[in-house]
Amino acid sequence: MTVSNDRSQTGSALENGRIAFMQNRRIPCDDGKGVSEFLNETDTSGHGIRVPATYYMQISNSTQRPSQQRRTQQKNSDPLQFAFTDSGLKLVEGVNPTGKTSYLNFPSALKGELSKYSNLLDLKYVMMPMEKNKIMIRVQNMNDEFDGITDPLAIDMYTIAKVFWGEINTDQDLDSFKVTETSVTGNQEVSKMEARRLKWNTTDKSGPLYSKTKLNDSNQIYPMQIRVFIIEYTPVSAQTSFIQ
Repeated sequence: MTVSNDRSQTGSALENGRIAFMQNRRIPCDDGKGVSEFLNETDTSGHGIRVPATYYMQISNSTQRPSQQRRTQQKNSDPLQFAFTDSGLKLVEGVNPTGKTSYLNFPSALKGELSKYSNLLDLKYVMMPMEKNKIMIRVQNMNDEFDGITDPLAIDMYTIAKVFWGEINTDQDLDSFKVTETSVTGNQEVSKMEARRLKWNTTDKSGPLYSKTKLNDSNQIYPMQIRVFIIEYTPVSAQTSFIQ
């Protein structure tokens, strides 16, 4: 049995087959737990605040099929992403759902060549524009070792970066691009992060007590692993329209 929620909450599983979540905590006096004040949050009308939450419960047999908890999590946590471009728009003759006989055909990066290299079913991508012709892509392997999935998935960020440019800028040429892997926070290159990492020795000094990032697996991402990449594009023309 798996219970997923849509927000950060306190939870516990003190008994087999039972999961408890703290929907809200409201007490009329100090409970001596360290806050030194009672917790009674109210709205503008003086009533206790409401905490709307959604719970998804799944009951499955792991010996017959993998859990769907990560799929549910991905659908629940993925926000809408908007991209704007003035290139590649074509007037198409035909009848669309609105009943008009002609409409603008917007290219979709997720329906073209990009979908062949992205593995959208098991990998979650979050793309964040940093500046003109520079984006950050956060990739997460949604598979879980709890479900018996231990093999890594293959990713080719160079191919993805090149195809992504071509899907968005259909009428603009690309001169070159650079892909740099960074730490999860995105503030330094992953190689520099490893070089600056504090290496704590064990009591017998037999070796460092930390798990080193798998830098050699440049085209692999392991279950529940997160990798962050920064892509910098150099277009042929300075007027190239890209995600802004």
